[in-house]
Amino acid sequence: MMRYTALLFSVLFLQLLNSGEGNRKKEPASSIQFTQHLYNAYIYENSAAKTYLESYVKMGIYITNPSSEFRYKIISGDHENLFKAEDYILGDFCFLRIRTKGGNTAVLNREVRDHYLLSVKAIEKKTNSEARTKVKVHVLDTNDLRPLFSPTSYSVSLAENTALRTSVARVRATDADIGTNGEFYYSFKDRTDMFAIHPTNGVITLTGRLDYTETKQYDLEILAADRGKKLYGSSGISSMAKLTIHVEQGNENAPVIIAVTLTPSAMDKDPTYAIVTVEDEDPGVNGEIASLNIVA
Repeated sequence: MMRYTALLFSVLFLQLLNSGEGNRKKEPASSIQFTQHLYNAYIYENSAAKTYLESYVKMGIYITNPSSEFRYKIISGDHENLFKAEDYILGDFCFLRIRTKGGNTAVLNREVRDHYLLSVKAIEKKTNSEARTKVKVHVLDTNDLRPLFSPTSYSVSLAENTALRTSVARVRATDADIGTNGEFYYSFKDRTDMFAIHPTNGVITLTGRLDYTETKQYDLEILAADRGKKLYGSSGISSMAKLTIHVEQGNENAPVIIAVTLTPSAMDKDPTYAIVTVEDEDPGVNGEIASLNIVA
């Protein structure tokens, strides 16, 4: 009898326990899900307002219930308030579309920031079911920047007897754009037969004979032009630097020694036998005499 009573008590206890669990409110599992946990999308910098991002795969959620209504919202990653998420239903798929906002929203600038990682939440309006995904926005480059010289002025001095094909100077410019958008050519603004410039490395070479008596200084203007078409306007020329070349007179004349012999008398205590002078017609330091040696 005692064994039967204990068994009956155990059965009643289990039934009561199961009944309590059944009365507990269970959290419904989410019935919606994005096709991917992370999407990659692309947009060019400086894009106009309401420009949609492009993706190689379709972003969004498959619709299992025809009566479902979805709403997408960006919940993080857009601190500058640049983007807006929209839903677009086509067939059994609710597309996630992201575009730039209109109005006075800041413009995308790849040189400042080249990607954004957006967290997007989907809500099914009738059941309040939720799903989340991430969209990595890649900001693509456009040819919106010009090459800039640094420094913008150069100055060198050359002896007039400098050999032809000598590299006499080098200018430098940089372009913050990437790829072909960041490539540019160097050239002289005005044609010259005296100098040549390498179109890609900026090295300037002497190609003509220098003559101090004809030209003492050359003032050259050097341009940096984009290889590709600019985003704004068709002119690729966008930056200029100045190069001043000073021509120094060469040491063309050899020193000339002039000696005048003298016949001293026997009465001279310090007899002088000759007066020697040295002349050099070159001006400046080129006409200075470093030393004179008399060999007996």
